[in-house]
Amino acid sequence: MDAGEFFGRTLRVNVAQGGAIAHGKGGGQPVWADADTYIDALEKEQALERADAEAAAAAARGRQRAETEAAVRAEAGAGAGAGAAGEEGGAD
Repeated sequence: MDAGEFFGRTLRVNVAQGGAIAHGKGGGQPVWADADTYIDALEKEQALERADAEAAAAAARGRQRAETEAAVRAEAGAGAGAGAAGEEGGAD
């Protein structure tokens, strides 16, 4: 490839140092060799994130339901107390 021509220009190419790359992580393997492992790890991570989001949504729904029930009880208690006081006032 050195001294080759590309669109009328001469290419100058240096030879790669194979030893430096081979000593690194995954040396001697193509970049895509661990693609399946990466995809599996990514799918697991996304599943955990979805589970966390669903748990948070369920907890929020539970809190909202509890607050609504408490508000309904408070209204019912206040309404019953006001009704009882009104009846007592009318009896005099």
